[in-house]
Amino acid sequence: MTNRHLIGEALSWLAAAAMLITFAFNFSTIRNHMSRSAATQGMMARPAAAKPASDHPASGEGVELTADRSGHFAASMDVNGRPINAIIDTGATIVMLTYEDAQRVGIQLRDRDFTMPMQTANGIAKAAPVTLDRITIGSITIRNVQAGVGEPGLLRSNLLGMSFLKRLSKFEIRSGTLVLQE
Repeated sequence: MTNRHLIGEALSWLAAAAMLITFAFNFSTIRNHMSRSAATQGMMARPAAAKPASDHPASGEGVELTADRSGHFAASMDVNGRPINAIIDTGATIVMLTYEDAQRVGIQLRDRDFTMPMQTANGIAKAAPVTLDRITIGSITIRNVQAGVGEPGLLRSNLLGMSFLKRLSKFEIRSGTLVLQE
C-alpha cells in the first residue's frame, strides 16, 4: 500500500467521522426539521374518514382516526361548513390553514392581514390570525377556534393544532388509532 493510498484512506475515515459527529450534535434539529417538513409539504396519505369511537362514554361523542403509512393522523373536516383535509399536529399551537383552503372556506385576506410571525422549518414566516366559526370532524364540532392562515404558497397541508385539540375533553392514541372525544 502506498503512502498516497494510506493518506486517502485516512482522509475518507476522517470525513465519515466528521459527518457522524455533526449528525450526532444536530440530531434533534434534523429530526424536528424532517417532521415539520413532512407536515408542511403535504407528505401524507389521504385522510381517513372519522369513525365513531367504539368505547366512548355516553357523556361525549368521539371519533377515531387511523394513522397513515408515514404515521401521521389526517382527517377530513368541515371548516365553516366546507370540507377540507388536515394533519393532526400537537406541535402546532393553533390550527393553520393554507392560503388556498382559507379562500375555499370563505376567508378573504389582504397582504396587510399577515401580521402573526410563525416558526416554520424554513425559518420565520407570517400568518394572518383568524377565528373560525366552527370545525367539525365526524360527530365533533368546536366553535370559535383560533387559527392562522399561511401566506400564499407557505403551507401545502392544513394543520389541526392545539387551539382545536385542547378544547376536546380528551384525545389519545390507542393501538395506532387517535381517539378524539368532545
